[in-house]
Amino acid sequence: MNRDTAAGRTPSAGFPGWRMVWVLGATETVSYGVLFYSFAVFITPMQDALGWSQATLTGAFSVSVLVTGVAAIPAGAWLDRHGARALMTAGSVLAGACVAAWAATGNVLAFYAAFTGIGVAGAAVLYEPAFATVNAWFEIRRQDALLTVTMMAGLASTIFLPAAALLTGLVGWRRALLILAGVQVATAVPHALVLRRRPADHGWQRDGTRTAAGGALAAAGPGRGQPAAAVRRQAVRAMLERPVVLLTVGSALGSGAIATVAVLLPAYLRLDGWGAIAAAASTGALGAVQVGGRVVLTRATRRLRTAVAAALMLAAQAGGIAALLLIGGPAGMVIFVILFGLGYGVLNIARPDLLARYAPRPLFARLSGMQAMLVTGAEAAGPFAGAVLRAVTGSYVPVFVAVAASSVTAALLLVAGERACCPDGITVPRWPRRREPAL
Repeated sequence: MNRDTAAGRTPSAGFPGWRMVWVLGATETVSYGVLFYSFAVFITPMQDALGWSQATLTGAFSVSVLVTGVAAIPAGAWLDRHGARALMTAGSVLAGACVAAWAATGNVLAFYAAFTGIGVAGAAVLYEPAFATVNAWFEIRRQDALLTVTMMAGLASTIFLPAAALLTGLVGWRRALLILAGVQVATAVPHALVLRRRPADHGWQRDGTRTAAGGALAAAGPGRGQPAAAVRRQAVRAMLERPVVLLTVGSALGSGAIATVAVLLPAYLRLDGWGAIAAAASTGALGAVQVGGRVVLTRATRRLRTAVAAALMLAAQAGGIAALLLIGGPAGMVIFVILFGLGYGVLNIARPDLLARYAPRPLFARLSGMQAMLVTGAEAAGPFAGAVLRAVTGSYVPVFVAVAASSVTAALLLVAGERACCPDGITVPRWPRRREPAL
């Protein structure tokens, strides 16, 4: 018996929620592949062609990441009021235009302007609007929907890194970017055709049951039909709830630790005697293992609360660091890739799932945007702080020890947030919610 039936809900034919999930899985794969992962392929040919330093090139990428985090807040406010359809459609077009501008770049100012635009577009097409759409259309099946989207998008690096490299070899980096820009713009079509705002607008409840007499239900809770200032006050108050604060800080620490490893691991391995290809392959293996980690997390939540399952997987990353530093060699690397890789992508599922339980539904996207800004800041700061620590100490060992400590602390904060919300193991809504009519 599936969870819909067990909960007394019988899914109706024609429910558009799963069509949106599959579309979002496909378009997130493209967006992450084009806007995020492919950048690494173009660094060397751009250096050769333009004569710019690696710091100049990677600086633009960092700017785009930070802009995405800042733009996530107004994007979240839009999503709460209007849904993802127009935002993601326009974001796809803007992203493609900015990638085309990147392809045509000839000076540093234009290059940074293009990546600033990519950062704005990222807030409109990456995970946050996808998560907001999933939360709007699913409750009981939310984890399954999140798993589907993130598993598909988890293959973005596997698909687009070799594809970008192949295109660059065949037609050069500028034309390769133009092709990728066209692929990115094409995602506007499914966004416009398939995405919808809220189930109630179309006569559905979440998870796929018809509303009473096929009518639309008015959305309940804070945010609907209220002045913008009142909504902002409610969002700030919700953001300061203890479970949300603990989840946010834990997610920032965990994401910062993961970003630090992703950026600095190849340099550490090269210094430790590994070849360039082996170091890159080992780092890339973390991305492959994370897909399995997301499946493990979703299956584990059948017996454990989401926060506990995610915390165990984050804490296990410290064991992976220990294997990397103490065992070393191929054996240590295999253990590290498995233990650290399993927790590599768990926050992409756990954070939106837990936030949806801790916060009022009509404010989800706005709060998710606030969280995303802080998490993105940690992802940008982590590698920089690690590089500074390595420069000060002359060793990568303190860096990886700090990563392990951050992962363990993040795990403890996730558990503390769950206990603050639900000390008896039962989710207690902190906001009044209207009961949906029995069918």
